[in-house]
Order: sequence, then structure tokens, then C-alpha cells
Amino acid sequence: MKWPISHIAGVLLLLLFPCALTAQGGAGRGGGRSAGAGSRAGAPSEDPTIASISKEIAAGATQEQRKQFQSAAQSADAAIKLAEDWQASLAKTAESPDYAGRLAALQTALDKAKQANHDFLQSFSQIQNSEFKDLVKKLNKAAGEVDGKWKALKKEADRNGNGQQKLSGEGGQLVQAVTNFRRQQQALGTKMGVEN
Repeated sequence: MKWPISHIAGVLLLLLFPCALTAQGGAGRGGGRSAGAGSRAGAPSEDPTIASISKEIAAGATQEQRKQFQSAAQSADAAIKLAEDWQASLAKTAESPDYAGRLAALQTALDKAKQANHDFLQSFSQIQNSEFKDLVKKLNKAAGEVDGKWKALKKEADRNGNGQQKLSGEGGQLVQAVTNFRRQQQALGTKMGVEN
């Protein structure tokens, strides 16, 4: 048997707004209390399942945020690849790599990853900022670590030029920092229902 649309809509309304039904029933019984007093004293608590689903929907990523996340993830992956390639080039050859060119490309990749991530976080609603506060904090901390490791690497490159062992160590720490940044970014994306 087919249910009429009006009946289905009515059932959904009752499930979503049970307090409306209770308020109407209370008015029919009289009781001598004002509507305001009755709603404060005897209103049913909100269904925790519905509240949880509503919160999850409100905190979920929008279509635009999904695109922003994809861009941020791709930028972070590109920065990891460049950092790994730069470090590998130091270990593989005793010849002087093109520090200026490689470091400039790496800096551009890191800046792009940072900006894409910033744009993604700036798009958050108040509910998202509240819901994902801890994950955003971890992501921002990881971004700060990337900045610190980049500055240390750049300083060493400017100072020593061909000090490959020291540079390789700094490069390895940068790779770890960017990889951790990407991991924290993915943890936030997963929580928001965004896949990369």
C-alpha cells in the first residue's frame, strides 16, 4: 500500500518536532498554566539522535569546502614530494645541487600549501570551528612546525652552501614536518566527511 505524501510529511514532522505535538496536547487539557510556563516546565528534551544528526549535517563540509580541501591536499602532497626530492638529491650526489633554484621551488610549494590550507580553514562556519576546534589546533601547530623547519633549512643553506650532511638532516626534518602537517590535514578532512 502506498502512503500519501501528506501522511509521510506528517510523520516526518512529528519525528523532527515532537515538542509541537506535546504543546498541542497540553493546551487541550487546560491545567491553568500559561503556554510559556508549560513549555519551560514540561517541554520534552530534544531527541539526542536527531540533535546529533543535525549537528553532524551542520558541521559537514560544503561542496566548495570539498574543492578547497582537494586543493590544499594536492598542494601539501606536492610540497612533500619536492622536499623529499631535494633531500634525496643531497644524499645521491657529491656535486653541488642548484640550491637557489631548488629552494625557491620548495618555498613556493610550501607557501602554496600554507595558503590553500588557510583558505580552507577560513571557510569554516561557527559550528565547524566549534566542532573541529581540537583538530584545527593540531593542524595549525603542524603548520607552525613546517614554518620552523623551513626556516632552519633555509638558514643552513644560506650559511653553509655545500654542507650536505647538515642540510640533509634539516631536509629530513622538513619532510617529517610536512608529512605530519598532511596527516593532520587528512584527519580533519576525514572527520568532515571529505576524501582526498
